[in-house]
Amino acid sequence: GILTTDACEANGLEIAHLSPETIEHLKSNLSPAAAVYNPIDALGTAQPEDYALCTEAALRDDNVDAVIVLLTPQAMTKETETAQVLVESHKKYPDKPLIAVFMGGNSMVYPRIVLTEGGIPVFDFPERAVHALAELYKYTVHRDALKDESIPRFNPDRETVKAILDRVRADERRVLLGNEAHAIAEAYGIKVARIRLATSSEEAKKHADDLGYPVVLKIASPDIIHKSDVGGIKVGLETSEEVEEAFVGILESAKKHAPKAVIYGVEVQEMAEKGKELIIGCSRDVQFGPLIMFGAGGIFVNYLKDISFRLAPMTKSDALEMIKETKMGALLRGVRGEAPSDIAAVQDTILRISQLVTDFEEIVELDINPVFAYEEGKGISAVDVKITIGG
Repeated sequence: GILTTDACEANGLEIAHLSPETIEHLKSNLSPAAAVYNPIDALGTAQPEDYALCTEAALRDDNVDAVIVLLTPQAMTKETETAQVLVESHKKYPDKPLIAVFMGGNSMVYPRIVLTEGGIPVFDFPERAVHALAELYKYTVHRDALKDESIPRFNPDRETVKAILDRVRADERRVLLGNEAHAIAEAYGIKVARIRLATSSEEAKKHADDLGYPVVLKIASPDIIHKSDVGGIKVGLETSEEVEEAFVGILESAKKHAPKAVIYGVEVQEMAEKGKELIIGCSRDVQFGPLIMFGAGGIFVNYLKDISFRLAPMTKSDALEMIKETKMGALLRGVRGEAPSDIAAVQDTILRISQLVTDFEEIVELDINPVFAYEEGKGISAVDVKITIGG
């Protein structure tokens, strides 16, 4: 009981104060040595009917929102019968969450089956049960918030996105090229660093002239994810001569280090102005659907691990809370006299990504890293967009 109480406090759950009526009812029906305050302890001699009495008394109490029943097997414990009476108690009071913790390892296999089939979640340890209850509470708060706050809907160019995804599937690919991924992001109103695909050095130079120097050149291959590992990226190119040299060098290096990779050419991209480096992305969970990610980006994303998550679709409050939960959120607000960044633009980008992956369920992974966030009022720039679709 003490472990469960400590876990509740650690997870931000308030320990209920039982009503005087509930306490008196327990006093009148349990052993004089039993603890009738929260946590209730019916002692090691407790029989199934005692578990039912305590559980139903708690479920009836208006001060109680949920009940965790903890059973540790003693010499006189009837585990299976206790599980059966708890299922009956749950049927009488189905509107309040009832969670069971049956400790005892393999000896509890059949009682756990009874509880599970009766609709009662069962755990091996109290800490896990409390964590599950805390997550259920967060979900309930989120669900209720959705009732009061509408999910924003943008008016993107869905036809462009559909055409690109159809072309990728026709190509029997799952990984989009950079220019395709950027075009999809742009179709959803996300500010991206402009990018063009070149299949010759002359075309690369023309794109560079159109975009304006300096530019970045990157290998265009769905088979080469980490471009820098194969010498497939050159940055800060200032002249057409440098572009031509980089074009040839990138293709040679990519073919040498990844001889089996399918190469579509080289991407020419404008160099975006540096800002706060963020990551915004999504991975699609088989059970829960699209999970949106936000946090500190750049090359240190896997080391800093400053990330928050939310399920899509999302409200404005969801997106703002994601930002606030991270250390990067504090940096965006401005520290040590630094001007605040454009948090509204970051929030808007998160929401547009949320709608994109909700609208197109075939998108299983999306990663924008980095996203440069500029000073307040100056927006963002999505620099590197990666998209993978389902097979």
